[in-house]
Amino acid sequence: MPNSNYRKGANFERRIKKYLESLGYEVFRTAGSKSIVDLIAFHSDSPPGWVQCKCGTATMSKKEKKELCGRATSVGAVGVYAHTSKQNRIVFERIEIGGNKNE
Repeated sequence: MPNSNYRKGANFERRIKKYLESLGYEVFRTAGSKSIVDLIAFHSDSPPGWVQCKCGTATMSKKEKKELCGRATSVGAVGVYAHTSKQNRIVFERIEIGGNKNE
């Protein structure tokens, strides 16, 4: 049986997926993959988004951000970090390496 952190993370991934779908994205969840990518989001107006979701107090390390950005850009996608604010609002950050705040 999955532990509570896994369930919270999976539920958050589903919440992000549903939200992106409401904006017109086609979204695929990589459940159980243990990879840096939790969701892959497609929209006709933008490059694919490779999304890493973190909920609660979990955050992405610089190493994870660098890996996500590198892998995403190598195939023409965009790395995205989805998390919640202190007010429990969904926040999306585009991950870019090289001289900005997300490095």
